[in-house]
Amino acid sequence: MVKHLGGIARDKLLEFMNRTWAESRLPGAWKSAVIVPVLKKGKDATNVESYRPISLTSTLGKVAERMEFVMGLSVLSRGTFQERLQWAFSLYDVNGDGVITKEEMLDIVTAIYEMMGRYTEPSIDDTTAREHVERVFQKMDTNRDGVISVEEFMDTCRRDENITRGMSIFDTVL
Repeated sequence: MVKHLGGIARDKLLEFMNRTWAESRLPGAWKSAVIVPVLKKGKDATNVESYRPISLTSTLGKVAERMEFVMGLSVLSRGTFQERLQWAFSLYDVNGDGVITKEEMLDIVTAIYEMMGRYTEPSIDDTTAREHVERVFQKMDTNRDGVISVEEFMDTCRRDENITRGMSIFDTVL
């Protein structure tokens, strides 16, 4: 759809997208989706597990998602260690307020565990995710104020040999 815009409209759209990206303010409609259940082929329509969710997002929302993905990949593959840590911190700082709360981390850890699947050994459940978050907070929340600041995150990651080694795998990407 965007590729069929005329030159002036395309330039205006690009200007708008660049401004919203630079200001970190995406319109709410770009961030939301309508979830539509689609029946899997040959499955029982009366069974809820026979459906898969399809999320319908706006075209501009899809463009913004793609831009965010490409920028994240760029930081991981070409960024400095500091930039990679900053990017990782921003993944957990969901609301962008400069600190990671237990709730934010639990949401992300739960999503990661769900992507890994329920069939991992040992099995992963809600308790496992909560315990993981508690261990991370014990390690990273050095001033014990209940949140992880960017400084605490960076300092802990820099001192942790496993994290620095894990981040170095991106040195050979692309």
